[in-house]
Amino acid sequence: MPNPASEAGLELHGAWIPGIPLGTYTLDVKQTVQGTGKNPFDWTFAPGAQEFTVGARRFSLTPADVLATFPAPGSAAPAGHLLPYVSLRDPYLPWERAEPAPAVWGEAPTMAVLVLSGDEAAHLTTATGQAADLLTKDPGGALLPAISVPPPDTPCTVIDVLVADLRGRLLPDPVKTLPLLTHVRREIRQDQAAAGTSGATGTPLSAHGTVIASRFPRAMPDPTTPDTRSKDTPCPYTAHLVCLTGHEEHLTDQGLDPQKKLRLVSLWSWSFLTPAVDPETYADAFRRMLENHKDARQGDRLRYTPTPSAPAAVRERLGAGYVPMNHGLVTGEQTASWYRGPFGPWPPPQIASVPAHQPFSCADEALIYSTAECAFDISLAAAWNIGYQLILARRDLFGRLLTLKHDAQKRMMSLVRAGAAGPSAAGSPGIAETVVAAALDPRPLRRRFEDMMTGHRDKSTTPLGTDITAALGHASEAPMALQVPQAEAESGGAAPGAYVPFSRDDRPPAEHAAALVSHPGVARRLKDALRRRHLPRPRATASADPGGAGDAEGAQETWLWDAVDLLMVLPTWYLMPFSDAVLPTDSARFFSVDERWLSAFGDGMLAVGSHTAVDRLLEPLLADVVFKPRDPDRAPECGLVIRSEIIRSWPALHEPGGPDAGAMPATTTDPGFFRINGARLIARTLIGHDTALLLFDRRPQAIVLREPGHVMEFGLDSAHGTKSVRNLDGSASKEQVDVYGKFLRDAPGKAVSPWPGHLPESLDVQALARRFGCADKPAEFAFQMLNLPATLTITPPPLP
Repeated sequence: MPNPASEAGLELHGAWIPGIPLGTYTLDVKQTVQGTGKNPFDWTFAPGAQEFTVGARRFSLTPADVLATFPAPGSAAPAGHLLPYVSLRDPYLPWERAEPAPAVWGEAPTMAVLVLSGDEAAHLTTATGQAADLLTKDPGGALLPAISVPPPDTPCTVIDVLVADLRGRLLPDPVKTLPLLTHVRREIRQDQAAAGTSGATGTPLSAHGTVIASRFPRAMPDPTTPDTRSKDTPCPYTAHLVCLTGHEEHLTDQGLDPQKKLRLVSLWSWSFLTPAVDPETYADAFRRMLENHKDARQGDRLRYTPTPSAPAAVRERLGAGYVPMNHGLVTGEQTASWYRGPFGPWPPPQIASVPAHQPFSCADEALIYSTAECAFDISLAAAWNIGYQLILARRDLFGRLLTLKHDAQKRMMSLVRAGAAGPSAAGSPGIAETVVAAALDPRPLRRRFEDMMTGHRDKSTTPLGTDITAALGHASEAPMALQVPQAEAESGGAAPGAYVPFSRDDRPPAEHAAALVSHPGVARRLKDALRRRHLPRPRATASADPGGAGDAEGAQETWLWDAVDLLMVLPTWYLMPFSDAVLPTDSARFFSVDERWLSAFGDGMLAVGSHTAVDRLLEPLLADVVFKPRDPDRAPECGLVIRSEIIRSWPALHEPGGPDAGAMPATTTDPGFFRINGARLIARTLIGHDTALLLFDRRPQAIVLREPGHVMEFGLDSAHGTKSVRNLDGSASKEQVDVYGKFLRDAPGKAVSPWPGHLPESLDVQALARRFGCADKPAEFAFQMLNLPATLTITPPPLP
């Protein structure tokens, strides 16, 4: 059922039952053709049987199978009044079976989440090894699941749990309880209405299965004052997602000895801590973000707050995002200099005019000295050094860059040698365009032979035999003087017979190379040649014209680096020094992107491996080959950085197991829990376990943050133990249900006693579902127990 109260709808399904059980099947197909009349016939076609397999029994899960867990692993979670759960990427997984379920089990799920405190988990028998050994050999008194022998070399983790604990506290009456604790969620993202139309449409996102525990992981009470919650102590918990397949008869046999143990397969587990006082929820975090956003001292800008007694120059620097840093000069002296990373305050400082960037050949060229302050600005110099060190630290990028630079220098010096050795045309001294094309972009053997056979050769200078001999030679040898094909000339290449100016004198080769690189035609042809050689080409274009001039357009693809991606692999200190000062917990800050810093950063990267004047001469040209903006129309202009513990629950930026998993962390995928108005998302990434960074092509009008659907809170309204009955429109009614007082199985006066040393924590799921009027409707029970997603709308300051 959609949730109308949220920005994006949320569909809740009671179960997604697989259409066919797991296993291997044989498909027999037979076709019979019969004819009547004068010549009747009866033909039968029976091809061989086809075998196929549907899934396989799971003895463990991988990170690719788990979308999220609540609370987050290793977190201090606000879970004292909430039920832990795990979200699975496969919505069918909780109901998958390899054999038909016993009649007594019906269509109940085969998975459950068991929550154990630290002392309980310490006394729990846990073993990890091969599934064939752990689930078939003598377990030392534990009852084994009634399943077929697992395949060899299958890893598995098992836990032995008392039947009494399962029946009384963890999993009472599983046939009726498990369906209420398992459901499928599918978010519906609301799309913007198209131009000229009204309304909006919903786009279904991928569905995921959710399995929920029935125990509230509350803090430990003080033994001397058990009724005083302010003296509670933190308690660690471990949650296990267990498989119940093969134990259906054991779990439904009321005559089974309660002191027996069941050996359960633990598919996934995680640990967390419940603090003495519940920390903030999403709503609390958003509320604090809003308060910090309105803080007059710093507000919503990424800047440092100086003391009132600081000099005006210091206040101005800090207000512009600079911080003082220790600076060791080349003379051995120590001083203090100003540094700012690539992210400055928003709106950006107003600068009368910014000169065009001139590439820096070393870090010292990027130093800026302020005579008024008698201090250095080391921002650009540090950016150069950071880029240089980054390439040295990345072997893959280092190797590719050196290969590209060597190839570029080789092609350019080949052109210089060809110009120095070739004759000058009367009245037009220089290098023939045909020679330029052959020197900078030698054709593959096949293309060179095709050019000759189609007439694209200079018949007046060399005989056919000489041309054939040259064509069969290595491509790096002296190039043929081939005329530019007419099709290339019409597509923008130089016309046949054109010349590139070249002065044949005794100047050094580097000066000749500088003159040639400054020629637009030479620079364009060299860049196109390098792209064809080093960039991946579209498959259709590459097959249609291998090595041809038509590849230049298709070769305009991302090569190695994206500046945004490379920024994201840097330590947070380089991006935002003293980030704790400008980015406290539960805060959101807008920032501007310093293009000068990014340019110096790129200069440092390209400087690796530059040893000659020609190398440095080619660096600006190589920048057009190596770098490609994430947004081809606009560079990043504005960004937002968010710091909060809630960021831990944001999903992975790449699909686990994908080809780019773990490569570059930035992505443009909209995760479904924020909405941007008036701007386009260029990238989002995590720069820490609790910090997220978003980049936009322009200043957004507003950003709406929304609690992710896969980590929405499932449980009570507050630590007081009450739950509001929800109306059909999603709003909370005035009717309150006292869950702690009436719907805990181990509450005072109930047959089940609490866990030793704990408060009552075991939820009577069936009784609470009957109270809500949905005892046999898992989706409606989930609708009542899910807390509405919190939202926060923030707006960046306007440009002056």
